[in-house]
Amino acid sequence: MAPRAVEPTLTPPKRKEIFYEGYLYDVTDWIPKHPGGRVIEYYTDEREDATIPIQQFHHRSIKQILARMKTLPKRPCPPEAGNTQLMH
Repeated sequence: MAPRAVEPTLTPPKRKEIFYEGYLYDVTDWIPKHPGGRVIEYYTDEREDATIPIQQFHHRSIKQILARMKTLPKRPCPPEAGNTQLMH
């Protein structure tokens, strides 16, 4: 009897999040739709704070941006993530 083939286990791709005003927003599915292109990925690094860049890039349309962000999955930034040490 032939040995059974082992099914490869696929690791799901890592979710990409941005830190904005104390929360981590999952932007993984938004990145391809972002009108500014993939620049958003620069702010998905673990210790990067996207609060000021979002406010600066979108100052004319911040209400629309915040409404869009409400549609994204978010979670409070856990203390072990070092949100008090995020780069500014």
